[in-house]
Amino acid sequence: MFEGSPGVRKLYNMATKIYEDGTTKTRHNTSNVQLHINEAEGTARSTSYYKRHAATPDLPLQVIVTGITRTRFTGWTACGGSTAASCSSTRSAMSASI
Repeated sequence: MFEGSPGVRKLYNMATKIYEDGTTKTRHNTSNVQLHINEAEGTARSTSYYKRHAATPDLPLQVIVTGITRTRFTGWTACGGSTAASCSSTRSAMSASI
């Protein structure tokens, strides 16, 4: 499990190859987004699934990693009050073939 910004950055660096042209040659899909908002406490949380596809001249299009992301927001006010004052994210890789 990878937690917080440093953990998500670590997962990204572990799972992402940058090619000579400066691109990752990947596409990312997010699905099943669920939002849970607690206006009284000024907090929110979300859960979603992600899937990353990659293709190169030597590699056909395929899924290279899937997982789930759980994010918590605090210091947030609905209806345009303020943006998220702080955010923590947990991202778990479910499978990977890199």
